[in-house]
Amino acid sequence: MRTTVQPAYEEWSTILRENIAGSPMLRSILGSDVVAEVRQAVVQEAVRYTDKLLLRAKDLGIQIAGYSLPDYEPDIPIVTAGHQPLIYHWGLYFKNLKLSQLAKDTGSFGLNTIIDTDVGDAGQIMWPLVRGESISIKFGSVAVGPELYRAQTIAPIEHLDALFTEIVADLERSGCTQAAASTARVAELYKKLSGESVVVANSLVRWAFEPRSYGEVPLSHILRIPKVARLLTDFAKEYERVVPIYNQTLDNYRREHKIKNAANPFPNMRVQDGEYELPLWAVSDDSRKPVVASKSGVTVPIGSFLAPRGSISTLLLRGYCSDVAVHGLGGAKYDPFVDEFARALYGVHMPKFVVASCTKYLFPDVVERYENARQVKAQYKEMVSHTEKFFGATLFSAEDEAVLRPLVSKRGALLEALRAAADPESRSKAAHQLNALNKEIKESIDQSAVAPILADAAIDDAALARWSCREFPFFMIDTLR
Repeated sequence: MRTTVQPAYEEWSTILRENIAGSPMLRSILGSDVVAEVRQAVVQEAVRYTDKLLLRAKDLGIQIAGYSLPDYEPDIPIVTAGHQPLIYHWGLYFKNLKLSQLAKDTGSFGLNTIIDTDVGDAGQIMWPLVRGESISIKFGSVAVGPELYRAQTIAPIEHLDALFTEIVADLERSGCTQAAASTARVAELYKKLSGESVVVANSLVRWAFEPRSYGEVPLSHILRIPKVARLLTDFAKEYERVVPIYNQTLDNYRREHKIKNAANPFPNMRVQDGEYELPLWAVSDDSRKPVVASKSGVTVPIGSFLAPRGSISTLLLRGYCSDVAVHGLGGAKYDPFVDEFARALYGVHMPKFVVASCTKYLFPDVVERYENARQVKAQYKEMVSHTEKFFGATLFSAEDEAVLRPLVSKRGALLEALRAAADPESRSKAAHQLNALNKEIKESIDQSAVAPILADAAIDDAALARWSCREFPFFMIDTLR
């Protein structure tokens, strides 16, 4: 297991206090009352939605550990995290565990926002099939519907039966008996949730495993809060100021960080013929479209609502609704841009964020074996030229060392002879003998216990990436419940 917690968790409560003392972002611009009202409305919606999910779980007979959210008070800290409504891998699962821990340890209201206004396949599930020394990765989905996450539902039971039967069988063939048993449990949960919103279903399945100490709410619910909708409307109306600053900040950020890809961390907004593309979406029941503004106004189709794109989601959630945001590795990469954009647009500093992620492998022993083999291969030249440095370790067997030690001792004597040679003929003779001896040492190493390790080091990058895949669902790997 490889964890990333930045800074150390012991410092998170200090960052929380510093952020609170520094005042949440935009409070000085909008006024404390407006920010407080937005925060209260968001928390109340999270409590309402969380309670609704728990009742839904109870109706379906899904066992979820109870957790009472703290009553909202105007001065209660809010700690947040967020992600799309996917089937989480362990890195995302771990992030939520740290969010729970922070909420409990600091008496804060924990809030996990589900970014359901993005597009993709929220039901995608991946699993391995191992055949001997080779591994392939297979894909399926528990969801059906359009690309917009919030419009997708869990597939019919017949589809789920076929899918999970295949997954469980492949896991058992691959020697992953614990993962197969856990996946069979998950299959029963999803079958109970057939026809349900994938946003709801993925949360409930996760909660069935996760010791949760936070409330959860989809971003689309937050955006329907009148005070939040007004914030985005006012933001859109400033398009002539917002878009040039946004694009210039991106250009500066790429230049300072030597980023050549024009799509990283986010693409620039299009400006053409008096029309300004905004970093916002117009989201309907089943699709989303870019928002364009001009002198004639902001284009939002009837029946749609404004939703922030990735960077503006952070500006909204971390800026207005959070005293500390817990990011994963992805957020840690792009959020420094959001910090710069906030400074350029409003002249204020965003609250500091923290980072939590974790990599757990489904095949940790295999990954360790191949990574160790690559390390050994990287030392191979040193092993041949300075063999004595590797004696007494675990690479060579006792039999190997019994063969190699006399050869290494003889090499030492030949090196002394080469240094002491007084004429070209003597030096040539010693050098010839030394080359022959080095060849013999190399051949002995190639026939030693190191040989199978070096053979493992020949694995190609693509195969190693499959063995070390970190995207398998969290429930296929050890969980806390």
